[in-house]
Amino acid sequence: MLQVTKLIIYLAVLFFIGYSYGSITKDTVFDNFFIMLLSLFILIFITEAIFAALKKRFQPEKSQNENKNDDPESWNAMMEEVKKDFEKTWSITYENHKLHIVNKYNKEQLFINEKLVDESNRIHWYS
Repeated sequence: MLQVTKLIIYLAVLFFIGYSYGSITKDTVFDNFFIMLLSLFILIFITEAIFAALKKRFQPEKSQNENKNDDPESWNAMMEEVKKDFEKTWSITYENHKLHIVNKYNKEQLFINEKLVDESNRIHWYS
């Protein structure tokens, strides 16, 4: 709704500028359409810059809970939780052999009969 209101205001201002320009120069409104269009873009830019500055100035301070999300320690704690979610293990018995597969955030391990047979390290979780 706010966007539509802004559009209507900008169009009204454009019409007013064009009408004023036309009445001052005794020409029609659309003789110098590109100049009017350029003035509209300049007007929109200035108006949006003023609204952004006012919004930034009167924006309420962040609450303490929001500041905690920016804390690097909470980020590290969240990453540890994500790593735990990626960690999976499987134990399978196949022809009297016990297979144990460990899939971690950056590592895969294969154990056969409690002995490490293969290990693969990854740089990223998606590779």
